[in-house]
Amino acid sequence: MFGKANLVAFLLATGAAASSVEKRQACPDVWREIARELRFFFADEEGYCTDDARAAIRLPFQDCFPDGGCDGSIILSEECYNRRDNAQLVGICASLSQYYKRFGVGAADLINFAAAIATKVCPGGPYIPFYIGRPDNAFEATRGQIPPPTLNSTDMIEIFAERGFSPDELVALVGAHSVGKTLRSVPLDSTPEMLDSRIFYSQTQYGDAPETLPSDRSLALDPVTIDTWVLFSRDQEAWERAYIPAIEKMILQGNDPALLTDCSILIRDAFEL
Repeated sequence: MFGKANLVAFLLATGAAASSVEKRQACPDVWREIARELRFFFADEEGYCTDDARAAIRLPFQDCFPDGGCDGSIILSEECYNRRDNAQLVGICASLSQYYKRFGVGAADLINFAAAIATKVCPGGPYIPFYIGRPDNAFEATRGQIPPPTLNSTDMIEIFAERGFSPDELVALVGAHSVGKTLRSVPLDSTPEMLDSRIFYSQTQYGDAPETLPSDRSLALDPVTIDTWVLFSRDQEAWERAYIPAIEKMILQGNDPALLTDCSILIRDAFEL
């Protein structure tokens, strides 16, 4: 006999399946083709993430943090090519510009999508949200709005607070530096091919990393952020739980989520189907 508990479970499963179908139908198939190419592009022969993946993970910050938010201007204007702090992004900007022209998708959406694929390609990386429907902008963002890595923690906390980020969210976002490198291509932890928070946060705190950004070191030791920093150095899952909503806030900067379509399901499909 089909018990009440089984019936409830069946109805919930049916509803979830129907919801998934509806979400997939609302998301253009072109993104699936892009995902197949980006997965190959972002992984090396051993399955680790490449420099292009690292750049793709960083790109949303450079596009979304300035006034105007996530608008694709870093690809559609000359931002990537005429600003020193974007020197490591020239290659990914050129590549995504070709995808933009070839597939006819939004540049701002493409930046979010590439970051989501790259994050999951890197071993240890979580699934992050993906939205479509952002309006693009071909005009350069105002210069001087990306905080330099030489700032101390107090200044970093203040600047991020102006964009709506808490100190804990800032510390979580910094975890992406686990796959980062300096402008001289020196890694910021000993395993730059993996998004492993425990290695990055612990090595930054104890001075064991190949190189450390002054702003990261300051955050690691600041009384306001040290407890969160230590937590992430011990618990990868705790970092993921904090990073996912923090990066979601980043990729929605300057946009109303109610006007966008949540296509996060396509990221899971790219790796699980």
